[in-house]
Amino acid sequence: MDVGGKFVIDPILSGLFVNGCYYPAATLTVELVGAKYAALTAVLINCLFVCGQLYMIAIGYFFRDYITMLRVAFFSAYLILFIGFIVPESPRWLIAKKR
Repeated sequence: MDVGGKFVIDPILSGLFVNGCYYPAATLTVELVGAKYAALTAVLINCLFVCGQLYMIAIGYFFRDYITMLRVAFFSAYLILFIGFIVPESPRWLIAKKR
């Protein structure tokens, strides 16, 4: 891929993965625990967000080129994309429909 393609495709993937993986996973987790532990779960999810930032620091230490760094970081996000095939509906919706 030429250099121009890297400047177009990689920021698009970055935007999709950051918003496309964090918010659905956070919502799904809060729905699974219920109202009693929702606040605690939200705090723990944000602590995991900080762990993700530390993960990016570690990747940045080993991969100095930002294109390679983003591709290595996105590897785990590629795996998260397939969670929709495992859990297609919201657990709260399934409980409400008694399924």
